[in-house]
Amino acid sequence: LVFALFFFILGANGLVLGNDPAVHLHRAQYFLNVGRIPLSDIAWYPPLYHILLSTFMAFTGATNVEQMLFLMKAVTALMDWLLVFSVYLVAAKFFGKKTGVLAAAVILLCFPLYEINFWGGYTSILGLSFMSLAFLYLALPVKSLGSALVTFLFAFSVVMSHQLATFLSFLILPPFLILV
Repeated sequence: LVFALFFFILGANGLVLGNDPAVHLHRAQYFLNVGRIPLSDIAWYPPLYHILLSTFMAFTGATNVEQMLFLMKAVTALMDWLLVFSVYLVAAKFFGKKTGVLAAAVILLCFPLYEINFWGGYTSILGLSFMSLAFLYLALPVKSLGSALVTFLFAFSVVMSHQLATFLSFLILPPFLILV
């Protein structure tokens, strides 16, 4: 339902709103055509969203603008679902399943989540999703090398998705580690 909700909202006018979606699509196409990300782009937009979008574009064979916009809306709706699900997982881990459902419902009612989607801040959503998942895995006991690698993967994904999410992670991390 979350996926369908955001997919419908993102394309309610038949287009993807904002200027950022055009930039993201251009960066993904550039990465797909050239095979590298310019160093100057990393300072403005970390490359994880563009890599994911270009991977889906290559996998599906999307070639025209309508197909790519459809794919961008689908990838973004998937990221919105990931954010809602990661909030549920974190809240359920610390406070129980009922609180997890409540937290997921509250984030669905949160206006800034829709505002971020409307102006094309998809990298912000991706960064927040991976930040939540990284904190979830940091709270779990390290039982194997695999769980440590998953935690590292989520933390690295935060760094590769958005600068502000990285800053917030480092700001929140010390009190989180003390409390957990």
